[in-house]
Amino acid sequence: MIKTKKGRQVTISPENDIIVKRANQSLIITIPDYPAQIANVGDNVNFSLPNLNGLLSSITWDFGDGQSFTCNTRSCATTPHIYIQAGTYTIRATVTYTDQPSIDGTINLKVQ
Repeated sequence: MIKTKKGRQVTISPENDIIVKRANQSLIITIPDYPAQIANVGDNVNFSLPNLNGLLSSITWDFGDGQSFTCNTRSCATTPHIYIQAGTYTIRATVTYTDQPSIDGTINLKVQ
């Protein structure tokens, strides 16, 4: 017998399938050298994905300034980018896995 979080009880049998849903995950993006998320025009800003698990298929970075790239290895989990204009940018990373659903995350960076 299995008891669910909502208190429902189910007897395990061939007629009762058990479906386990994975909780939705959010991708964490960090900017280690700029914890206040403020950089200067021309700075070499390193973005990082510190908590990657699973079998990666690809990582796509969108830097919010019209530039993006995709790689197929874990090596670009940390990647640099240089902003040439002041502004506030939303950086998005999307990780595609071979063994689980894709996840993405965003972080904002002010460039002055």
